[in-house]
Amino acid sequence: MDLFFRQFFSIILLFGTLAEAKNYLSYPEVGLFIHKLATNNGLDPIALQNLFADVEYQQTALSFYNEDIKPLPEKCRTTRRGTVCPSNAPWDRYSHNLLSLQSVQKGKEYLLRHRKSLDRAYKQYGIPPEYITAIIGIESFYGANTGQYPVFDTLTTLAFETNRRSEFFRSELEHFLILAHKQKIDPKAPKGSYAGAMGLGQFMPSNFKSLAVDFDRDGTINLDKSDDAIGSIAHYLRQSGWLKGTEVAIPAIFLGTRFLNKKVGYQFPYKRNELKETRPKRPMMRYQGEIYLVKLERAISDELWYGTQNFYAITRYNHSDYYAMAVFQLAEMIANRSVKQSSGTIIVNGNRLDGIINNNEVVANDNKLAGENLESFLDAPVGQQKIIIELD
Repeated sequence: MDLFFRQFFSIILLFGTLAEAKNYLSYPEVGLFIHKLATNNGLDPIALQNLFADVEYQQTALSFYNEDIKPLPEKCRTTRRGTVCPSNAPWDRYSHNLLSLQSVQKGKEYLLRHRKSLDRAYKQYGIPPEYITAIIGIESFYGANTGQYPVFDTLTTLAFETNRRSEFFRSELEHFLILAHKQKIDPKAPKGSYAGAMGLGQFMPSNFKSLAVDFDRDGTINLDKSDDAIGSIAHYLRQSGWLKGTEVAIPAIFLGTRFLNKKVGYQFPYKRNELKETRPKRPMMRYQGEIYLVKLERAISDELWYGTQNFYAITRYNHSDYYAMAVFQLAEMIANRSVKQSSGTIIVNGNRLDGIINNNEVVANDNKLAGENLESFLDAPVGQQKIIIELD
């Protein structure tokens, strides 16, 4: 009997530490929040009070928005080929699991399984099937992991506990409760990510009204179903400025191993004539718009890419250069196209160039290169070049 009670109370203690019940009605701002929803949107104030009186405090979700909490470093692992340690380079860490062989294979299988809906989305919105598939793969591993966090409890915790994005999450909570009211679903039922995103494409509640679509035409929008998720992602990208038939990213060349000459990222668009320090490694087909420089920091050297308007459109789905590049590379791999990028380092007469660009001039130990203008250096006809260059 003593053993039974010890085991029973151990279970109670375990679950108590995982999900702590909390009454948010004691927060003055919650009362104002309820009054606003009831007055402006017709939600039942008593029902809302009952919801906020019993919230499972989501400490783990909150920790993602606490900058003092850092993830533990990954450990080395032993394989048949020896000890393998994860790279500390930012892009290598970020892309390690997202671009795995398993993810690529699962993506190919998903694309084949849902080919009809993906083709219809391409015809209606102009988004290639492999890109929709890649987003579903990265967001939910093709529907296998849409999230285990209770959306209402998570958004409430993030909305009313101190964190750097509480105002954003308060708005998302409002959208979520209005959505649940209109669709007549229990707000306690949906599960999602640690940020409150839901479905195969991990839509935030604020995106449902304007961007989610009933792609299977059954009268309801359910982003846990592939058809609606596929159509909604395609609609999202189209509304974000996707240009049909345009490339997403082009590998670029620069002198040196680390690119420090210009600001990089989706926030900084450039015209072609502003990028004399770099060149695309191949022609850009059918695109004359602005360029976004995308730098992937790797262990030995940086990779540099030219992002197009379609790259920028992907960053509207998730405001991250690395996210957009992961979508691009996974999509290309699912479609059996190579994304292998050389280091971008220049080889001069068989020797690695250990130099940088400074004010559009090559600065290197090789006196032949000192003061060389990069634009004329890269554009000179082969017969007139003072030196021979090739890609590493």
